[in-house]
Amino acid sequence: MKRIVVIASSNAGIECALGIKSRLPADEINLILPAGLSSFPDPVGPASQRAAACLPNINQLAGRDIGIIEAHELMPDLAKNEVVVSSTRGVLPVRFHHLVVETQVTARVPRAIGAMANVFAWPQEGFAASPHAVDNALFTAASHNTPALVVGAGMAALDAVLGAHEAGCEVVWLFPGASAEPCIASHLLRYTLKELGSAVRFVHLPEAGIEDFAFALSPDGSLLEAVVTPDGTPHPAGVCLWTAPMLTRHPLLREEGFSLDAYGRIEVDPALATQVSVIGSGAAMPSFLAAGGTLPLPVATGGPESALATAHACAWAVAEDKVPAIDLLGMQRAANSKYCVLRAGFGTREAEKQNLETEQAVQCLSIALEGEAETANTVVGQVALRIVCHSPTHTIIGVQVLGINAPEVISTAVFDLAIAAMRAATPLAQLAREEYAGQAADLLAKTATIALRKMAGGVFGISPAELLASRQAGAEFFTLDLRHQDEWERAHLEGAYNIPFLQLKKRLQDEVPRFTPLVLVSDTSEAAYAAASRLSALGAVDLYVLDGGMRLWPYPTVTKGDDE
Repeated sequence: MKRIVVIASSNAGIECALGIKSRLPADEINLILPAGLSSFPDPVGPASQRAAACLPNINQLAGRDIGIIEAHELMPDLAKNEVVVSSTRGVLPVRFHHLVVETQVTARVPRAIGAMANVFAWPQEGFAASPHAVDNALFTAASHNTPALVVGAGMAALDAVLGAHEAGCEVVWLFPGASAEPCIASHLLRYTLKELGSAVRFVHLPEAGIEDFAFALSPDGSLLEAVVTPDGTPHPAGVCLWTAPMLTRHPLLREEGFSLDAYGRIEVDPALATQVSVIGSGAAMPSFLAAGGTLPLPVATGGPESALATAHACAWAVAEDKVPAIDLLGMQRAANSKYCVLRAGFGTREAEKQNLETEQAVQCLSIALEGEAETANTVVGQVALRIVCHSPTHTIIGVQVLGINAPEVISTAVFDLAIAAMRAATPLAQLAREEYAGQAADLLAKTATIALRKMAGGVFGISPAELLASRQAGAEFFTLDLRHQDEWERAHLEGAYNIPFLQLKKRLQDEVPRFTPLVLVSDTSEAAYAAASRLSALGAVDLYVLDGGMRLWPYPTVTKGDDE
């Protein structure tokens, strides 16, 4: 009989212990948990709510014949194959044949402000975190009308922004680095910021790195008063949430055979793999190979999804006495009660860095009041799906989902379906013609159809930022709005000409110029691509479709009469 010891820091550790026990029922499994777990205070705000969602559910262990040790302190001693545990029963060595250690990544706060009482790493993962202190700082900042300053450019930064916004704070988001892959596509990000409104101020610093920031401290040196950007601008901070760079800190790194990979995750020397396994968001694992097993997806560090995936893989590997083998998709999530943002795989910029030939497509799903037909007055929310496609293989290699005022179950269903298609390398043509039931399947099919139309040539997509930049540069377009006239009257792009889609055939020859590039605009771009296909078949060239349509337009619009 072997003794396997699992040191847990979130629910992933419990999942791993349960998985090992189910496969090796005759072996002794000991689970080491932090002392005081049962007295974790009730969540009071965004940080503690996120931490509580990762807490181990000890009730799962009832009747599973797994030994539980609550530890105040512990230190692995690999030379002796034991963990020295300090608990209420005193100091005791726990011997093991195999040790599983759960680790978490966290943001590395600069040393100059690491001890400041109002500076916190985000996210607050694991039991060493202080999520309630973060919540109290956010609520204090909100009550004193002092800004919550969020620093970073990834999904953790977006999650911090959503958390601080939900806590009632005025938020300033310092977004450094042109080379950093944005958390989501720029037009989805800008649309999210538009929906968040004036309570969130976005400060894009394309030439700056986090190392270029300076800090202004309080006279007694206990608080961060402001972060000073390279242009000399001080940004006051009632509370500061620091989200980058993400890396793992753990006592194992002092041992021979353990190191950090390029993404700040712990790697284990293969010679130690039969003795020690590392799981959690801080564990280095191979990435999924997309496009039929040819393209390793970019690594996304952090998140409970990655932690659980490593735990399940480790449970299998320990039971089989093999090295864990897993293909991480790098799924990431940022959310509050109103917004849900999910992403996995390549973004456009990441694909460009690897010289991949890609195409992207975006489409929206409206969420109407229950029992009501979809109209401008009954739509209460939406889910946008963006897919990045590998042009040579016509398969999905990146997925992003944005849900606003939509049930999270719908956003998750859309994401899971697109992820399944990416895992299976399902061809876009198959996705476009599948007739599965449900809103999620319909949205994926429509988005795949748009991607195919763009890949077929003759029709180009243009993002809101590209259209705006082209106009400002003096490019001439005829912008044709295909929505109903009442929709056009309420809000449209400046200079857009309105011909409803059903009237296009009748009015096309007399009202649409033949030799001017056309930008076709509809509510979600679906009708615009249908019209573009028809016009292309008639010999039209220089056809562009506004990606995402008016539903995802993040910039100001005009109403009827403003153009006159």
